[in-house]
Amino acid sequence: MKTESNVRPDFIKVEKFGNMIEISICENIIEVEDMFQYDYLFKQSYANDYKELVQDIIRTKYSSSDEFNLINENYIERGNVKYLEYLDFRTLAKQEANKIYPKEEIENEL
Repeated sequence: MKTESNVRPDFIKVEKFGNMIEISICENIIEVEDMFQYDYLFKQSYANDYKELVQDIIRTKYSSSDEFNLINENYIERGNVKYLEYLDFRTLAKQEANKIYPKEEIENEL
Protein backbone atom coordinates (compact mmCIF):
# COMPACT_ATOMS: atom_id res chain seq x y z
CA MET A 1 0.00 0.00 0.00
CA LYS A 2 1.28 3.41 -0.91
CA THR A 3 1.48 6.38 1.42
CA GLU A 4 -0.51 9.44 0.34
CA SER A 5 0.03 13.15 0.80
CA ASN A 6 -1.36 16.34 -0.66
CA VAL A 7 2.20 17.75 -0.71
CA ARG A 8 4.95 16.31 -2.92
CA PRO A 9 7.42 14.64 -0.52
CA ASP A 10 11.18 14.98 -0.67
CA PHE A 11 12.94 11.88 -2.03
CA ILE A 12 15.17 11.77 1.04
CA LYS A 13 15.01 13.64 4.30
CA VAL A 14 17.48 13.31 7.18
CA GLU A 15 16.79 15.24 10.38
CA LYS A 16 18.52 15.25 13.77
CA PHE A 17 16.52 15.52 16.99
CA GLY A 18 18.86 15.47 19.98
CA ASN A 19 20.87 12.25 19.65
CA MET A 20 18.32 10.60 17.33
CA ILE A 21 18.34 10.96 13.55
CA GLU A 22 15.28 10.25 11.42
CA ILE A 23 15.82 9.01 7.88
CA SER A 24 12.86 9.14 5.47
CA ILE A 25 12.92 7.97 1.87
CA CYS A 26 9.98 8.42 -0.51
CA GLU A 27 10.22 6.40 -3.71
CA ASN A 28 8.07 5.83 -6.77
CA ILE A 29 6.25 9.14 -6.32
CA ILE A 30 3.22 9.51 -8.57
CA GLU A 31 0.55 12.21 -8.70
CA VAL A 32 -3.04 10.96 -8.65
CA GLU A 33 -5.98 13.37 -8.50
CA ASP A 34 -4.13 16.21 -6.72
CA MET A 35 -2.55 13.72 -4.29
CA PHE A 36 0.88 12.13 -4.25
CA GLN A 37 1.28 8.41 -3.70
CA TYR A 38 4.66 6.91 -2.84
CA ASP A 39 6.51 4.09 -1.15
CA TYR A 40 7.76 5.25 2.24
CA LEU A 41 10.88 3.92 3.98
CA PHE A 42 11.77 5.11 7.48
CA LYS A 43 14.57 4.43 9.92
CA GLN A 44 15.71 5.89 13.22
CA SER A 45 19.45 6.16 13.67
CA TYR A 46 21.69 6.92 16.61
CA ALA A 47 24.78 7.35 14.44
CA ASN A 48 27.56 9.25 16.18
CA ASP A 49 29.53 10.25 13.12
CA TYR A 50 29.52 10.72 9.36
CA LYS A 51 30.51 7.14 8.45
CA GLU A 52 27.85 5.55 10.67
CA LEU A 53 25.18 7.86 9.30
CA VAL A 54 26.10 7.15 5.66
CA GLN A 55 25.80 3.44 6.41
CA ASP A 56 22.44 3.89 8.18
CA ILE A 57 21.05 5.93 5.29
CA ILE A 58 22.15 3.27 2.80
CA ARG A 59 20.70 0.49 5.02
CA THR A 60 17.33 2.24 4.97
CA LYS A 61 17.05 1.28 1.32
CA TYR A 62 19.60 -1.51 0.73
CA SER A 63 20.48 -4.49 2.94
CA SER A 64 24.06 -5.79 3.07
CA SER A 65 22.95 -8.66 0.83
CA ASP A 66 21.45 -6.19 -1.66
CA GLU A 67 24.74 -4.29 -1.85
CA PHE A 68 26.78 -7.47 -2.28
CA ASN A 69 24.47 -8.73 -5.03
CA LEU A 70 24.52 -5.40 -6.87
CA ILE A 71 28.32 -5.31 -6.79
CA ASN A 72 28.52 -8.88 -8.10
CA GLU A 73 25.95 -8.19 -10.82
CA ASN A 74 28.00 -5.18 -11.93
CA TYR A 75 31.11 -7.36 -12.30
CA ILE A 76 29.10 -9.66 -14.56
CA GLU A 77 27.39 -6.87 -16.51
CA ARG A 78 29.29 -3.59 -16.51
CA GLY A 79 27.03 -0.55 -16.31
CA ASN A 80 24.19 -2.49 -14.67
CA VAL A 81 21.36 0.04 -14.23
CA LYS A 82 20.48 -1.11 -10.70
CA TYR A 83 24.12 -0.80 -9.66
CA LEU A 84 24.32 2.71 -11.12
CA GLU A 85 21.15 3.64 -9.19
CA TYR A 86 22.79 2.28 -6.04
CA LEU A 87 25.90 4.41 -6.66
CA ASP A 88 23.71 7.51 -7.15
CA PHE A 89 21.90 6.75 -3.89
CA ARG A 90 25.21 6.21 -2.09
CA THR A 91 26.38 9.65 -3.27
CA LEU A 92 23.12 11.18 -2.05
CA ALA A 93 23.54 9.40 1.32
CA LYS A 94 27.00 10.97 1.68
CA GLN A 95 25.63 14.43 0.88
CA GLU A 96 22.82 14.06 3.43
CA ALA A 97 25.18 12.71 6.12
CA ASN A 98 27.50 15.64 5.50
CA LYS A 99 24.66 18.03 6.39
CA ILE A 100 24.38 16.43 9.84
CA TYR A 101 28.07 15.62 10.43
CA PRO A 102 30.21 17.84 8.18
CA LYS A 103 33.28 15.84 7.33
CA GLU A 104 36.75 17.26 7.73
CA GLU A 105 38.43 17.28 4.33
CA ILE A 106 38.15 13.48 3.98
CA GLU A 107 38.30 12.34 0.37
CA ASN A 108 36.76 9.12 -1.01
CA GLU A 109 35.06 8.18 2.25
CA LEU A 110 33.21 4.82 2.15
